[in-house]
Amino acid sequence: MRALFLLTACVVCCGFASASEARQNQSDTKWGFSGGGGAAISPHYSGDDNYAVSALPFARVSYGDIFYVSVPEGANVKVYEKNGLRAMATAKFTFDREEDGGAPFRIAGERTQDLIGLGDVAATVELGGTLRYRAGNWSLTGGARQAISGHDGFVGEISAQYSHSIRGYGPPIRISAGPSLKFGNSRYMNAYYGVTSIQSEASGLDTFEAAGGLYSAGLALSATAPVSNRSALFLQGSLSRLTGDARQAPLVRDRGSPTQAFGGLFWVYTFGQDTRRGRPSGARLSGRPSY
Repeated sequence: MRALFLLTACVVCCGFASASEARQNQSDTKWGFSGGGGAAISPHYSGDDNYAVSALPFARVSYGDIFYVSVPEGANVKVYEKNGLRAMATAKFTFDREEDGGAPFRIAGERTQDLIGLGDVAATVELGGTLRYRAGNWSLTGGARQAISGHDGFVGEISAQYSHSIRGYGPPIRISAGPSLKFGNSRYMNAYYGVTSIQSEASGLDTFEAAGGLYSAGLALSATAPVSNRSALFLQGSLSRLTGDARQAPLVRDRGSPTQAFGGLFWVYTFGQDTRRGRPSGARLSGRPSY
């Protein structure tokens, strides 16, 4: 998790530098910075049946709709856009899963002992791309990335989302909901769900070699409520079910649950012209292959 502190610090410093430059320059600027934080409840690791509450920072730097980098969305650069279709190059940061159950942002919930003997999964950089198609209130997104460190696997996701604004009770509240599917190759699956013979002896779990494929299917819901012209509250939740070899893994079968839930509430303030208003993603933490 040390990588999270470093990445947060870098993004915050870059963002405040951009915001300062924007204040000094009275002309329009495309640079934007969003900062804030909140709290989330999530499993300690992917497949756990016990939950922890964590206090999370959020920071995001953007340049128009061309580029943005944030915790936890990573870095994204637009390479193509036409007729509702957008292609982006993506570098995503996947934070470590610690064998001792450590989580520096945890503020409630006991440290899990389930991972002892399985070793750490190091922090990871994933490089790849994302395609997104928008038509009216609907959007369809697909992404795939190859890790160059950490779990060293190939991962991806496909999601659909419907968005709608509720008006008539003050500022409009934006509601979004939709399904998602996640997949990974065997290298990725074994990093998080596999058990080698050495790990079996150390952990007491049966040996298990996981095959690649679809490993999670779920639904996500988010709501954006403006607080002022430059700040907003974001409420997020998701419910998913591990599938395939992730569901059959001894770690999940014997010590956890295939049903996974997430909930979070964030406050974000935007400087400059951040066109996305710095919305945090609904990714998980505590050993998940994402934030």
